[in-house]
Amino acid sequence: MKVGYGIMGMIVAAGVGCHSGPPAGPDDVFAVFRAPDDSLRLRRTELPEGIRAVWIGHATVLIELPGGRILTDPLYAERVGLSLRLRPPAIAWEDLSVTLGVQERAEADPPGTECPRGPDLVVISHAHPDHFDPATLRRLGTGAAVVCPKGMARTVRRVVAGPVVPLEVGQDTQIRQLHVTAVHAEHGGVFCPALGYVIESAGRSVYFAGDTGYGPHFSRIGRQFQIDLALLPIGTHKPRWLLRRQHVNPEEAVQAAAELNAKCLLPIHWGTFRLFPWNEPANEPRARLESFIDERGCATTGAAAQCTPR
Repeated sequence: MKVGYGIMGMIVAAGVGCHSGPPAGPDDVFAVFRAPDDSLRLRRTELPEGIRAVWIGHATVLIELPGGRILTDPLYAERVGLSLRLRPPAIAWEDLSVTLGVQERAEADPPGTECPRGPDLVVISHAHPDHFDPATLRRLGTGAAVVCPKGMARTVRRVVAGPVVPLEVGQDTQIRQLHVTAVHAEHGGVFCPALGYVIESAGRSVYFAGDTGYGPHFSRIGRQFQIDLALLPIGTHKPRWLLRRQHVNPEEAVQAAAELNAKCLLPIHWGTFRLFPWNEPANEPRARLESFIDERGCATTGAAAQCTPR
C-alpha cells in the first residue's frame, strides 16, 4: 500500500482504509419477523420472484426487475477522500452487464463499449462524495437515465451523457418500464438534500434508502407502498451523538424494515469504506446484525415493535 506523508499518511496508516479481506459479494437477504417474546428477529430468505440484486459495495447495488436494470449511487472509486476502498466491488466494471436472471439479454456487446448493456436507470441519493462519484458516472455512456435530487441536476448534467431527471420528495417519473418515486430521507440538511427512492415494475417494488437517520418516514413509506425489498444502510453510524440523525445503526435498520413491512432486507453501506477514524470498525455493523438472526427460521414478517438502539 502506498502511504502518503504528514497528517494524511498518519490517518491512512491508522486504518482509514486499505484493501483487505475478500471481495464484497452479494450479502445475505433477510426477512424480519416478531419472535414470541415480541422482539424483532431475522431469518435468511430468498429474494422474491422477479427481483434480483447484488450489493456491489457501500451504497452501490445492481438491481434487476422485469422492467429494467437499476444501479444505485454508483461508486467504483478506489478512495473517498482519505479513505481507501477496503474491498473490491462485487461486480467488476467490465462485468456490469451481467444478467441476473430476470431479463434475457442475448445481444452481443458492441466492441469498445465503456459500460456494455449497463443499467437502464441510475438513482443518486445525494451529493456526498461516498454516494456521488462523477468519475464513475462519466463511464456510464448514454444508455442510462439518471434520477437525482432537484438541487443536484445542474451538477449531474455536467458529468453524464444520458438524460437527467430531477425529483423532489413525493414526485415520480417513468423511465421505460420502471416507475420511480422520490421519498424522504433523514440526511444531509438544507445544503445537501437527500432522497430515497421506491422503484416499481410489474408488481414488484424496491426501496433504496440511500443515507438516512431513523424517523417516522419509514412507517409512512410502508403505508404508501408494498415493499418487496428494502435496501437499508447499517454502517457509518458511530459516534451516535454525531450521526444518529444522519445514519441508522443495525438495530434501527431492522426496526425500519419492520415499519416498512418489507418482505426482505438487504443491508448496505458497511464494510467498504471506513470514512473517518472515529467511525466503527468496518465489519462491526454486520457482526451486530448477527445478533438478530434466528437460525430456526420463521415464515412471517412482522409489524413494527419497539427496538432499543445501542
